[in-house]
Amino acid sequence: MEPFLLHDITDPNFLFGRETLLKNLLIDASLKGNVNIIGARRFGKTCLVKCAQRLIKADNTISAYPVYLDFKSDQIQGTDMSYHYMIAKLVEDLFVDRLFTEPATFGATTICPSDDWSEIAEGLNHIKGPRAAKLLEKFVKFMSKYIEKTIVFIIDEYEYLFKSAFDSTVAFMKIRQLSGDLDTEDGFKFFAFWLVGSTSWDEFCATYPGSGEANTISEKETVKPISMEEFEKMWIHECSLIDSKDIDRITFLKNNWKFAYEKSGGVPCYGKDRIGKYMYKNMELPDYSVLNDLFKELVNKAMSLGEYKVLRQLALQSSKISKSSIALDNLVEKGLVSKKSKDLYDIAIPFLKDFIIANNNDSSSDRQPKSVIEGLMTTIVKQIETINNQRVLQKKEPLFKLVNDASSMEQELRTPCYTSDQFVDFSSALYRYYFERTKDTRGYYLHKKFFSPVEEEGGVFAKCVDLCRHIYGKAHERDEFKQRPGQFSIPDMLIELTGKTNEPYTSDDFLKIQTELLKRFKNELENILKEIRK
Repeated sequence: MEPFLLHDITDPNFLFGRETLLKNLLIDASLKGNVNIIGARRFGKTCLVKCAQRLIKADNTISAYPVYLDFKSDQIQGTDMSYHYMIAKLVEDLFVDRLFTEPATFGATTICPSDDWSEIAEGLNHIKGPRAAKLLEKFVKFMSKYIEKTIVFIIDEYEYLFKSAFDSTVAFMKIRQLSGDLDTEDGFKFFAFWLVGSTSWDEFCATYPGSGEANTISEKETVKPISMEEFEKMWIHECSLIDSKDIDRITFLKNNWKFAYEKSGGVPCYGKDRIGKYMYKNMELPDYSVLNDLFKELVNKAMSLGEYKVLRQLALQSSKISKSSIALDNLVEKGLVSKKSKDLYDIAIPFLKDFIIANNNDSSSDRQPKSVIEGLMTTIVKQIETINNQRVLQKKEPLFKLVNDASSMEQELRTPCYTSDQFVDFSSALYRYYFERTKDTRGYYLHKKFFSPVEEEGGVFAKCVDLCRHIYGKAHERDEFKQRPGQFSIPDMLIELTGKTNEPYTSDDFLKIQTELLKRFKNELENILKEIRK
């Protein structure tokens, strides 16, 4: 294995500094309660829960069966598809573990075991609405009793489930109800869930109306940076993977492990996967810019405005904060800020502090793209309101239907994109905002002219949005992408948006495409309004 390589860790023997958290999660699994696992982005939550999943499965004294779900990485959209995905992932895991090997029939539906969840989910596409929710309940209860274990769904990036996967927060009611159901004969508990994310549940409920459907959570675990001792063990392990003949490189790395620990604040991804990798390849010490894209992702995607204001105050003004706040408490809890004494605080990651100072001094910092994108979105929201009002005057249904998650989609569109992950969120939100809000109201003529991604005379904007949604997801989606007649190819779209065929790679690349798409969205809405007024 190559040293200082970014990869998912599923073997607890190579997960350093998480022994206490793993023990806690095993206890949580034994108690069969619902758990909230929080931590800042890139702090190692996914590796932690995947290792916990492996330990729970290997421990016969724990009567729980964990199933890892990542709605975001697998690009799940819509309530029905979400239910299909949960069933399919459970079937896949049970089949791989040789616990479900023969087809089973539930009413008119037969579920066939397979090691490919997408194949299983495809076979469930005809099951919609309440039937999909009921099938999930039946299958979970059946398999739980069959294997004599409580099934535990580990939902990674849980914020995405509420904001983007489910059509509304009401869809989570089935999961909540299922976690409270007990067998009336013996009190057996069928199901529990773990919500894994960067936002504490209380904070998420306060900012996302209706999400309190999951208020049955009983335990909370927090993923923080690891200790100096554990970081050193991790570093020594990575150095052991280097060719023993490369003495100069090994010596350089061993002499500078404390630099990596101190500058990263003990965050494994920052210290090992970025700082360590740079040192390994270049035989020199990096500055904060080696983490630039991850810090941009952190402050723009996984942090509230209040939290960023606290970090900025600590970086630029004073380490003394006399009055506590929810934002400050959240930062301390996540390990991004350390408390030195009663009123003295400091940013726990020195490179993050350097990043904030540099961005404050740099005239080309994030403030400019943020203001451009914010301005475009403000115009777009007003344009949609005008279009809907015009339709009402014409005694027609509003073109863009009101939906519960419109504000969360708008937030995704307003967030500057500096990484591929952020662009995946943006393109998904743009697709839903443009296509799904109008699918029942646009009619044949408007569809053909502005919304069809395959009509030769269809709108260029629709073609770009459609293609972004389909290719900037998980790798298997691109592998399976087949261009339909009239649909843009990937080079077509890139030339249209950027003037060249090079795919986005740097943070500037993603930001430029995002800005261009929003400009075109604004222009397309102007054209739609003109057409409606004719």
